[in-house]
Amino acid sequence: MKIESQTRMVLSERLNQRNNSNVKSSEITTSTHKQKKELEINTADEVKVTGEDCNTCDALGIPDKKDQMFKLISQTGPSETEIKDMKFWEPMPEPPDYIELGNSGWTLLHAIAAYYPTIPTNTKKEQVRQFLESFSKVYPCDVCAKDFQHILKSTPPQLDSQHDFSMWLCNAHNNVNIQLGKPTFDCNLVNKRWQRQNHH
Repeated sequence: MKIESQTRMVLSERLNQRNNSNVKSSEITTSTHKQKKELEINTADEVKVTGEDCNTCDALGIPDKKDQMFKLISQTGPSETEIKDMKFWEPMPEPPDYIELGNSGWTLLHAIAAYYPTIPTNTKKEQVRQFLESFSKVYPCDVCAKDFQHILKSTPPQLDSQHDFSMWLCNAHNNVNIQLGKPTFDCNLVNKRWQRQNHH
């Protein structure tokens, strides 16, 4: 009788554990579904507010990244693709030097210029102007930052159109290249270089 009673207790405990596990699983599934819905709503609202489509976003596969995030929330371990992405966060042997920083910085700036509106609003002009000023102050290379600040002061950004902005930035980049003894770029080809298509 004692053994039978103990067996019943063990079975009862296991049943309770299983029920609790099912409840938690249901809660996680509900929570994940809710997070997905909220993100979809927020993303839709953002697109609706901006009213802009970004070819760069399409090229980067943002919808795919969003699906990956949902999978990451719902699964216990990372996939093979996610493991490769994690390598980006592995410790670097040393901080990026000024060449790596420069290449990344100019890529960002030229991409912003490439997708700058053909006819920008005053708000957009001010946003980009403030960004450039902030960029020149927080850039993690003192000499480079001061050079860019000097460029902004001596030749203020031309922000009346996408063409004006991209040409101004290209000339600014060439100015830096001359100082570094590097070849200059034909600014007439700048939009072709950065693959700007019909974007307004």
